[in-house]
Amino acid sequence: MDKMKRVFMYKHAGSTVNFTPPDSKEEFEENLSKDPNNKELLHYKNNPIEYTLNDYGFRTPDNFDDAEEEGNVFLGCSHTFGLGHYLKNTWSWRLNQKIGGKFWNLSAPGTGIGTAARLLNQFKSKLKIKNIFLYTPFCYRYEIFDAKKGLWLSLSPVNVFHYNFKITDEVRFMLGQEENMKQYWNINFTAIKYYAQEIGAKLYSIKNIDFFLKKEGNFPEIARDIAHPGVSYQDLVYEKFLEAYENDLPLHEEPASSFKPLKSLI
Repeated sequence: MDKMKRVFMYKHAGSTVNFTPPDSKEEFEENLSKDPNNKELLHYKNNPIEYTLNDYGFRTPDNFDDAEEEGNVFLGCSHTFGLGHYLKNTWSWRLNQKIGGKFWNLSAPGTGIGTAARLLNQFKSKLKIKNIFLYTPFCYRYEIFDAKKGLWLSLSPVNVFHYNFKITDEVRFMLGQEENMKQYWNINFTAIKYYAQEIGAKLYSIKNIDFFLKKEGNFPEIARDIAHPGVSYQDLVYEKFLEAYENDLPLHEEPASSFKPLKSLI
């Protein structure tokens, strides 16, 4: 059971928090001070986001202990977690509301497909899972376990999300190579497919969606941290997964990322 506790927000399990990195209070106040008339930032100020976490620290109202009802698992990073967004606007919550069942949201901000595979493996026997929805749009993230800290760390050649774990330029160069990324991604994707087959769950994955696509009429159209795409992006991910679900579309099995190794590291 200890392994199950090594997840993004376990220290806040069973509570509600107003901020979680990189959506921080300090960053929000700084952005608002730079643009004090921004209607969307003012909306967030007057209508604060709340991250309500279940008994294992995941962003879902459905607890995992003694779970008896069937539900749907959502695997992914901050886009699935809904960082900087109200839960009601996230693609994962909206899709679950549409198709019904418990909302088994196993997403963790700043992580990649390795974390998704690990968490599914750890919870697949604990939860009654009907469908699995996998969305990991940034593929250059690698998970390792730091025994000294007792934490799973997510390493990337671009960003490091857990405790500013420092890596050398040589390691960053290796992490940024497409050959390494694809092998790591494919191994974990194969594991997720195997776990889904093992428990008799239906797996869905979709092609990566451009972060900068927008639709008219959505508000707020920026995430509170500004760094993440707005409601239009969440809408498009929702629509693509709903299409895949309703039409039983084939899995999208190719990793897609616009990241290229920094020239200074080559």
